[in-house]
Order: sequence, then C-alpha cells, then structure tokens
Amino acid sequence: MNSPNIKPPHSATPSTKANARALAKLADSRRVLTTVTVDRAHGRGGAKCPPNPLWVIAIAMGAFFGATALIMLV
Repeated sequence: MNSPNIKPPHSATPSTKANARALAKLADSRRVLTTVTVDRAHGRGGAKCPPNPLWVIAIAMGAFFGATALIMLV
C-alpha cells in the first residue's frame, strides 16, 4: 500500500560551497555560447570544391549512351 508521505522529486544540488562556486563560475563564463553559428553557403564566397563524383559519372554515362544511340541510328 502507498504511504501517505509523498516525497518531492529529487533535484540535483551542489554538495559543497566550493562546488556551488565552481558551477556559478562555469555558468557565468563567456566561453558558453548562447547562440549557434550556422555555416551558410553564400557567406563562403562560392563553391571551390570539385563536383560530386556521382554527377560526373551520370554525365559521362549519358554522353556515352547518347553517342551509342546516334551510332546505332546511322
């Protein structure tokens, strides 16, 4: 049977004053970022990487099969 004394949910509390000061210092630190920086493509000055290899393969296959179809029609 349930006991009439209901305990409140346990909340984490610092065990010592030194621990509380350390946690307060970490929370106050300027190293903690409040906003997330998002890398945007338009801010990088354009794409300077080579194209995806799958696109290169797809274009090469299209050119090959297109040329083969033209040869077969002649």
